[in-house]
Amino acid sequence: LSRLGVEVTIVEMGERLLMREDGELVRILTERLAQEGVRIMTKAKAIKFSQENGKIVLAVESENLQKELKADTVLVAVGRTANVEGLDLEKAGVRYTEKGILTDASLQTTAPGIYACGDVVGPYQFSHMAEYQAVIATRNAFFPLRRKARYENAAWCTFTDPELAHAGLTEKEAKERYGDRLRIYRHEYKDIDRARTDVSEIGMSKFICDLRGRLLGAHILGSRAGELIHEVQLARSMGIPFYKLYSVIHIYPTYTDIVKQPSKLCYIDRLRNNVFLKMLRVLLGKKK
Repeated sequence: LSRLGVEVTIVEMGERLLMREDGELVRILTERLAQEGVRIMTKAKAIKFSQENGKIVLAVESENLQKELKADTVLVAVGRTANVEGLDLEKAGVRYTEKGILTDASLQTTAPGIYACGDVVGPYQFSHMAEYQAVIATRNAFFPLRRKARYENAAWCTFTDPELAHAGLTEKEAKERYGDRLRIYRHEYKDIDRARTDVSEIGMSKFICDLRGRLLGAHILGSRAGELIHEVQLARSMGIPFYKLYSVIHIYPTYTDIVKQPSKLCYIDRLRNNVFLKMLRVLLGKKK
């Protein structure tokens, strides 16, 4: 809308946009939006709506000060709630809360033989996660050997421009869980030949690994991020260390350099920490 000449103001109650995403990449995206003329108000709470001379007036409280915003149209994005009213779930013995239907790890509800999946179950409200759950719920409903839904390899993409793709832990989450036992690899779109050719140089990839090169989280901001994240998602799901992706032949020139180049750095780190190579360096150093 901003690119079409509409004055856009985003009112966000949190400290920043997209609180579930990696803060470093969100800052880049926020700066990009601001450069395009989008006004972003964070730590701002919407108090009430009113009308004045045909305009919509929004009272906003920010840093203990109230101000008014006037607009022609308002988009209110406050999330979704489970649509379970009128289904008589109580009669079937299916328990639910305001967040949705309660299920166990096999997606069976509190009523034996009844399964649920999708947004009404959570914990992620994405179409691809609903499909993942549907396969498990259907299989468990018809076969005795039950499979559990696992979410440690959940991934998603926010389709801003540029796109912001997410798989695994953010840097903050990884540090809270693993402390300083991390290695973080980055690569910017401006350093990719294909991105320069396409004039799509805004963005960066960020990969968070443990000291063994195991992927803990991957985040890509940039053109085609939603597609590019799948190579890393496959590695995470199959337990393939990040440094092994460097040995895969990647077509040039493509955006996959955003994954290949950081995996190369991870591979170099692995070589530097190889015990035999360390011994060899010591021996060569002594000969000198």
